[in-house]
Amino acid sequence: MIRGNVVEEEEVIMSMFLNGLNRDIANVVELQPYMDLNDLMHLAIKVEKHIKRKSSACLYGLWGMFLVGSRITEEKVVCHRSR
Repeated sequence: MIRGNVVEEEEVIMSMFLNGLNRDIANVVELQPYMDLNDLMHLAIKVEKHIKRKSSACLYGLWGMFLVGSRITEEKVVCHRSR
C-alpha cells in the first residue's frame, strides 16, 4: 500500500486491518488460516455475514415468540451478544 510515498509490508497492513476490525469478527478471524491480505479480507467478510445471520435469526426467533404469544416455561431461548 502506498500512501505518502511510504511502502508498508503486507504483514503490517494485515495487522492494521485486524486491529481495525470489530472485536467479535477479529477474534474469529485470528483463529482461521490465511495467506495474504486478500484471504484475510474475504475471511472477515464471511465471518461478518455469519454473525449478522446468527443475530437476525435470534432476533426473529424472539419476535416470533412474542407474535405467537407462547409461554416460555421449559424451553429457553439464548441469544449470545458480546460486549
